[in-house]
Amino acid sequence: MIETSLLLDFHLMTKEPTDWIEKSARAMADRIIGQIELMSNQREFVDEVYQAGAKVGLAIDFETPVSRLERDVLIDVDVVLVMSVPAGFGGQKFREETLQKIKQLKH
Repeated sequence: MIETSLLLDFHLMTKEPTDWIEKSARAMADRIIGQIELMSNQREFVDEVYQAGAKVGLAIDFETPVSRLERDVLIDVDVVLVMSVPAGFGGQKFREETLQKIKQLKH
């Protein structure tokens, strides 16, 4: 275990992020963010993170439309992480289209 006063966000970019909630909570995650493209049930993910005692977020990949976030679940999350580049490679240029997604989420 790492002792720190920093708050720890865990971004679960793994198949079925719900399966990793308990491990993330045991590792002292303050907030657990799940990649929606890799989960089967957004509501289940959000509810289980809260039951584990952490804050919760949902993440969408660069290519994923905002409409894939379930509205009735969206109101219960602490944060939405909008990927501004495709995952997997460092040093990519920020994609300006990401700003439009953020505007859509604001509404």
